[in-house]
Amino acid sequence: MSTTLPRATISPLQKAIWITAGMMLAVIATLAFSQTWSADAAPGDDDATYVAIPNCRAFDFRPGQLPGGGKKTPLGPNQTHTQQITGAVGDCSIPNSAVGVAMNVTVANGTAQSNLRVFPGDLPTAPTVSNLNWMPGDAPTPNKVDVKLSPAGTINIYNQNGTVDVIGDIVGYYTSESLQQLNQNVEQLFDSLPFSVTETANPIPLTQLVVAPLSIVDVTVTAPVAGDVVVHSSAVVGQAVPGSTVSCFINDSVDIDMAHLQRYEADDHSKFGSIAGHRAFQLAAGETRTFHLVCIEGGGGPDGTVGAISLTAAFTPAA
Repeated sequence: MSTTLPRATISPLQKAIWITAGMMLAVIATLAFSQTWSADAAPGDDDATYVAIPNCRAFDFRPGQLPGGGKKTPLGPNQTHTQQITGAVGDCSIPNSAVGVAMNVTVANGTAQSNLRVFPGDLPTAPTVSNLNWMPGDAPTPNKVDVKLSPAGTINIYNQNGTVDVIGDIVGYYTSESLQQLNQNVEQLFDSLPFSVTETANPIPLTQLVVAPLSIVDVTVTAPVAGDVVVHSSAVVGQAVPGSTVSCFINDSVDIDMAHLQRYEADDHSKFGSIAGHRAFQLAAGETRTFHLVCIEGGGGPDGTVGAISLTAAFTPAA
């Protein structure tokens, strides 16, 4: 029986771990916003980190020039060529985990005033923004180009007018693997944080007890990893008959457990008092368990009452 929403408490250990987690998340945010194609995505979606590599030539459209494979003819007017980037291509070996590359792109032997556009291989049309521009007869013209890869690891290269040879040298690539791993580490860190959940009940009038076990309040915990749960309880109890008792127990079932008895006996001067106790449980990773404060009337008729009840389950990951 629960009457209010859970209320978590934060220990100094939690605060220290959360500060560490915040620093790790700050690293993620810094890396994410530094990329040109970031769009408020979660780590591993569109954000990436840069990995510099020794310069390598991935392609050269000029006949007779190394590397020997791939396209060896000029790019024609209004023509788009899809170029593989990941894998063993030309003199390069770019991992399949790459989501983008940093390149020096050079155009040579242009026959007309034109522009070159480099864009992801899964986009159907060329963007309106050019990466290189030239006039016929110009010397070879280079420019730095960062481009996102298609899921297949390709880019598209578009030429507007005339014919032109294109050379591509890769100087580095972008990968989301490190951010994904960092994100997993942060998730695992939060999974292993201690936490507590509290349920309270303050019935007015007070709950009337009977001789049968009654669950007064309960709290449910799901363990993200294997760990220990210590359940603390407190309550105000009453007995109208001196010498009569109210007994409560913390249990993971609605049963009496005399090994964890909390007992109040009324005297001639006070008909109300308080009881409190705690009990430890072990939970396996992913296990969900509900803990109860079970109370019973201890004799003298149905005069026992209970109220102002609090049940807190504090979870601590196993060492």
